[in-house]
Amino acid sequence: MKVFGIKPKCDSQKEALKQLMDASVDLVVLEGIAGSGKTLLALAAGLEQVLESKQYKEILFTRAPVAVGDDLGFLPGDINEKMHPWCGGLFDNLEYLIGDSKQTEAFIASKLKILAMQHMRGRSLNQRYLIIDEVQNISLSQLKVLITRAGENTKVVCLGDTNQVDNKKLSKENNALAFLLQYRDTEEFIKVVNLPEGIRSRLCVWAANKL
Repeated sequence: MKVFGIKPKCDSQKEALKQLMDASVDLVVLEGIAGSGKTLLALAAGLEQVLESKQYKEILFTRAPVAVGDDLGFLPGDINEKMHPWCGGLFDNLEYLIGDSKQTEAFIASKLKILAMQHMRGRSLNQRYLIIDEVQNISLSQLKVLITRAGENTKVVCLGDTNQVDNKKLSKENNALAFLLQYRDTEEFIKVVNLPEGIRSRLCVWAANKL
């Protein structure tokens, strides 16, 4: 099974791609350690369904602007420019999937939008593929705002790792991802997949498990 040129490297990745590609599943939650392929799999499935099968009009991407350690403070530019420093993982994976940086920039301009979480209330998103990254760093009320934006034929994909909580107001047990994990196997249209295996590198796997 290949999705946008990506072949799963383990059973958990195969299951993740299966749920990401299933049009009958409205919400997919991918929970896994650093380097387990959460963003790569979510983007590959999104690209396949936006560019190839035309299941969705575009990919939407959002995440909480939560820093690791001390916040850098004010960031210059408009709202899109302010969001870019928080989306390094998105750009890295897009470049890997699409090609060089110019092709990636062209795709972002045409078929992918980066959204500020703070400006989502009141939106109604139809036929979109919405990725919410770093869900462990947002609250349940913030997640509710985002998921209730979903309209007809919109798929929501939540990514995160409860061991990487950087928001000082939240804990490993009290964050949006932890709440979502409680809904495993409760609804047919909600699927939770755990990705316990790291694929980025042996050093990444060692750091994720030992440090």
